[in-house]
Amino acid sequence: MKNIDIYIPPKAYEYLIQNKTLDRTVSPGKPKYVVYYRKRDNTLGAATLSFDKFGNFAEMCIFPSRKEKETFFDEFYPSLYKGIADEKEINYRWRTYNWHTK
Repeated sequence: MKNIDIYIPPKAYEYLIQNKTLDRTVSPGKPKYVVYYRKRDNTLGAATLSFDKFGNFAEMCIFPSRKEKETFFDEFYPSLYKGIADEKEINYRWRTYNWHTK
């Protein structure tokens, strides 16, 4: 499995925290996504976002390459709405620190 580390910059992290919800109830046509992310101190954080807010959040994040971002938005993100995540042996990992400068 290929791991793709996605950096959550401060502005995106602020958006994540401001728009998260405690309600994890899913109904038809209203999917939600739980972002599990690794913090700099190696602890895990989690936030639940509606599908639309998750898309806005992901747009703010920094992907390792343009190709990785295109693959995410062209293949993985649309598959979430169907309810069947199309992972294709890719694991997206969210991080609050930049993997290049750690």
